[in-house]
Amino acid sequence: MLRTKKTARDLMEEIRQITEEYEKLAKEQKERILSLREENHDLAARLKQAEAQKAAVAAALIRAEWSSLQIVDDAKNRANRILSDAQKKELSAKQRVCEHNVLLGELAVQCERILKGIERELEKSKGKLPFELLSQKDA
Repeated sequence: MLRTKKTARDLMEEIRQITEEYEKLAKEQKERILSLREENHDLAARLKQAEAQKAAVAAALIRAEWSSLQIVDDAKNRANRILSDAQKKELSAKQRVCEHNVLLGELAVQCERILKGIERELEKSKGKLPFELLSQKDA
């Protein structure tokens, strides 16, 4: 194996090339690190924004659920009030019908008495003229 002697100049040139390659590599690595830091920062900001949106959506869903429960509760209460009012009106109507039936029964009895009284008077006055009946009634 033959070894060639390198001159100081060759060694300096080799060192310079190695140094340039090292500096180039270091610069590329530094740029890559800066690029990754920037990307990491952007991703962290996007993550934070996504988490804020998630929290907003969750809060909106909770409000919507609460609102729907409130609407259902209000509807139940209104339905119960309507049903209660209807039952009161029904009871009142039934009571009025009963009262009217009683009054109609009393009127029927009175009408029957009046009719019987008229029939008795007509039986008594058989053969008399209608004018005579009127004059007798005035007397």
